[in-house]
Amino acid sequence: MGRLRSVGPEVQKFGVAGSHKLGFYQIDFGLGKPVKMETTSLDKTRGISVAESGDGSGGIEVGVVLVGHEMEAFESFFVQALKDVGGGQTGHRCSRL
Repeated sequence: MGRLRSVGPEVQKFGVAGSHKLGFYQIDFGLGKPVKMETTSLDKTRGISVAESGDGSGGIEVGVVLVGHEMEAFESFFVQALKDVGGGQTGHRCSRL
């Protein structure tokens, strides 16, 4: 980490972490399984989270925090990319909190 910090502010840095086997939606601490999972640090870190879908469909949930106009542009590009990959059709659902 020290070496990464020494690179300086002029170099844009990012990190990636995660696991596809954590099973967040399968954890039950006695109150039932979660209905929705959120990564609360995203608004401070300007990060992106990717996790398995909670509905068991095999899909993914993508969490991203941007200001209004940036979110609108991101959503437009993201939906178009899904259409391009899916041959013009998607099973996507975009929701805002």
